Amino acid sequence: MAAAFPAAAQSNEELLKELRALRERVNELEKKVQQAPAVTPAPPAAGQWGMTPEQARELNRIAVKTEGLQDSMADQGLKGLKISGQMDPTYIYNRAQDNASFVFLNNGDARYTYDNSYFGMAVIDFQKETDSGARWRLTLAPERGTGAIFNNSIVHEASVSIPLTDLQTRLWLGQIPDWTGYEYTLPAQNKLITHNLLFDTMAPSAYTGAVMDVTSGKWWVRGAWPT
Repeated sequence: MAAAFPAAAQSNEELLKELRALRERVNELEKKVQQAPAVTPAPPAAGQWGMTPEQARELNRIAVKTEGLQDSMADQGLKGLKISGQMDPTYIYNRAQDNASFVFLNNGDARYTYDNSYFGMAVIDFQKETDSGARWRLTLAPERGTGAIFNNSIVHEASVSIPLTDLQTRLWLGQIPDWTGYEYTLPAQNKLITHNLLFDTMAPSAYTGAVMDVTSGKWWVRGAWPT
């Protein structure tokens, strides 16, 4: 046992020396880290967040193609153009006349009567708004539109609405269906089963001329100068 003590003391002293050397080395490394300038990782390229290079190329290709389609539509005059239509075959039963039949594109004497009015229409509608705010509209309705009633044409509406001082003050020109009643002319917009007698016998079919159209808050005023 006595012979072992000097060896143990020597081993402990060597271990302390190694620990001191290791501590000095750690201190040196900490000083170097503190003195080194901070390095900020570079952000990924713009437009490639979370995307692979293939996905980024595909996105760029779609963007270029979309811009090309928009430019092509503008060059062809299709920007702001809306085309829609409707068909309205209607079954009408008249108890007073003991008559029941489908009404669709009636002509001749059956073109407009008190029980079918504008029901049975086939309509195609073209609307276009330009960058200046002008609104163009052409609505065609053969045999059943307003044109078939007073000038024997397929034109239901042909008009342009031009902004004057602002978009709420407009000059409306052309052939314009009547708007004075609480019922709409086009059957798809009419919530009633039939029109009332005031609509059928008193309301104008359409106006041809100029209309001043003014919207201010909750007020909407229109004044017409028909020809």
